[in-house]
Amino acid sequence: MSDRYRIRRSAALARVSAVLGLVSTALGLAACVLVLASPPAFAERELSPDEGYYEVFDEDDNRITATAVLLSVDDMFIDSQNRSYKIESVDGRTARARFLSVVELPEVDLGEASMVDRLKGLVGLGDTDDGGSIYLAQDRSRPIAIYCTHSDESYVPTSGTASKTHEPGDVYDVAETLKAAIDRLGGNAVVSREQHHPHDGAAYERSRRTATQLMQQRPAALIDVHRDAVPAYIYEANVAGRNIAAVKMVVGRENANSGANLEFAKYLKAVADKKYPGLVEGILWGTGSYNQDLSPRSVLFEAGSHTNSLEQARHGMDLMADVLATVVYGATPDGQPRPTRTGTVARTVLWVAVTLLVIGGVYLFVNEGGLEGVMARLRSFTSKEIVGRRDDTDDSNE
Repeated sequence: MSDRYRIRRSAALARVSAVLGLVSTALGLAACVLVLASPPAFAERELSPDEGYYEVFDEDDNRITATAVLLSVDDMFIDSQNRSYKIESVDGRTARARFLSVVELPEVDLGEASMVDRLKGLVGLGDTDDGGSIYLAQDRSRPIAIYCTHSDESYVPTSGTASKTHEPGDVYDVAETLKAAIDRLGGNAVVSREQHHPHDGAAYERSRRTATQLMQQRPAALIDVHRDAVPAYIYEANVAGRNIAAVKMVVGRENANSGANLEFAKYLKAVADKKYPGLVEGILWGTGSYNQDLSPRSVLFEAGSHTNSLEQARHGMDLMADVLATVVYGATPDGQPRPTRTGTVARTVLWVAVTLLVIGGVYLFVNEGGLEGVMARLRSFTSKEIVGRRDDTDDSNE
């Protein structure tokens, strides 16, 4: 081996080593940036009843809502009347919000088989195997998956405590009510009984394992059931002739699916407003992820507060099941699917046929070198078909 070759080889190895060093440094810096950019665990923590709760007021000092979910500047809230507010300051347990506008919820037609057709307009046709689309299929084999991050949460009027630290809390009964009602409506729901004690900032990290396991079943939606920790009157309502605890939906704004999940929550509220006005107390679009990056159809339900009774919470969740089933499966109250519109199917078939014709035309144009080539191929094909058929006829006559 010549000295010149050894020198060149050493120089090349040195350059490779330098490049690898730069790559390693860049990856290390990227990891640090990701860690620093990630929201802290406590961003998703909820206050315990002993810690109090947040009250949110508008510019005229009117109370908009109250919640034990940690609030931050730039969080947004859509109230029961679809008025949207943006939180501009948080001082202690008092938040001040600015009115933005009246939100136009998606138009829903309860005569449709489901919200499929309208959601299809957002993302095109078809669903994805990994659940990566907001499009909701009517495939009832895909379950609505339900779990409870805060396993201890309970209702004082029923259980005498707001938190059961060594056994499943009352929220599991609420989750089971949701499942039973969905099943009764002809849908398909699964509930995980996994517990994630204690009720602290790391609870969402522990419940993420549960949510990930549920996602292996390719659920049509992923629901995390909680209860709030505010005065009872915030959630008390009479809907469909029943005394219920209303439902607040919480969507995390710090994950890749935030926009899709917010849209999903809006569809749920749009249906709830039509079928059961007053059922949804509002939608909180807040700081945190809430494991909602796992699915574009993931929402947290606050089923009343610890000051409401379990019975009220179950009544509210029974109605919410109908809303969920309507949006996801198109179920009617008697559990039967609503008929699809034949016009929609016909339009879809026509769209596919036109698309195939266009693709075929482009393929021929490229393959035959232009329009003249395409016309020549078609003339040749037509001639062969006619001649071939005549020859076949002549042969048969002989």
